[in-house]
Amino acid sequence: MSKVKKPKVVSLAKLKKEAWRLFSIHVRKSNADWRGYVSCCCCGATYMWDSGLIHAGHWEHDKGDYDERNVHPQCRNCNFKFNKNTNTAYAIFMARTYGAEEMAKIKKEVNKKGNNYTRQEVLEIINKYS
Repeated sequence: MSKVKKPKVVSLAKLKKEAWRLFSIHVRKSNADWRGYVSCCCCGATYMWDSGLIHAGHWEHDKGDYDERNVHPQCRNCNFKFNKNTNTAYAIFMARTYGAEEMAKIKKEVNKKGNNYTRQEVLEIINKYS
């Protein structure tokens, strides 16, 4: 009699990593032009969406990882510079894109949600962006 193997349960951390990979591709690709170039929301530098030089950067860091209103194409240089100028440039982009009222709503929602995603929510994100 053979033993029935239990399917391995993938950890939530691994699922989140896969969800981020897929979501990041979506953010960069969906904002690219017909040639595949995408511009940084802060400095305007343009790169191929898959070059590794353009990231999916957060307006509100460490919160709302999978909220399309909180994550936009951002060059590597701006994404890794946590300074007043980059933050100001991102805020100007957000104001022009969404307006002050929507910015306040986004900020409130992502601060409330944080990155507290259930396993089911993460699986839905993976399915949505696959």
